[in-house]
Amino acid sequence: MKLIVQPQVRPPFFEGWETDKATYRFACDACGSDIRVTFSEMLQAAWGWQDRTAEPERTTIAAAFDIDLARRSIADGMDAVVRSSCPTCGAVHFSHFWFHEYRNSAYQISLRAIASNATPNAD
Repeated sequence: MKLIVQPQVRPPFFEGWETDKATYRFACDACGSDIRVTFSEMLQAAWGWQDRTAEPERTTIAAAFDIDLARRSIADGMDAVVRSSCPTCGAVHFSHFWFHEYRNSAYQISLRAIASNATPNAD
């Protein structure tokens, strides 16, 4: 796994309730194509990326992104790791977001880190 964007706390790229505007875009590390991560993907990841990610990949991702897998409190937000495949070359990327529902249906989302696999994989 290669870090593209180093792990760090960043200000939110999205804040509010108009979640159709909460899309994060970045360039594929392998071919430069546009990769989009939607609000829906971030929400699903916030509530279950760990359960849907098998070992040892979960441990590798947590180590690369400096995620504490034992953390259970969601009061101030939670980690969301989204797996995305490049639509052009198939390279796999992992995006780490900090996902916080600060009021009912109002969110703050910030990017923490992005990594890619060395070789493209099929989903």
